[in-house]
Amino acid sequence: MREPLVGFIRTDDLEQLGKDELVRLQGAISPRTLAAVNEALKIVLGLP
Repeated sequence: MREPLVGFIRTDDLEQLGKDELVRLQGAISPRTLAAVNEALKIVLGLP
């Protein structure tokens, strides 16, 4: 059994990735965290 991956999401330091770089699922985030990330990205990208 794998240990849970603990980390952070930086929405102020975005980087473009190619599909070939996304080869393996690294983990998951909760719906609450996903909503917070989406809101932060809206601010950083200047979206309504």
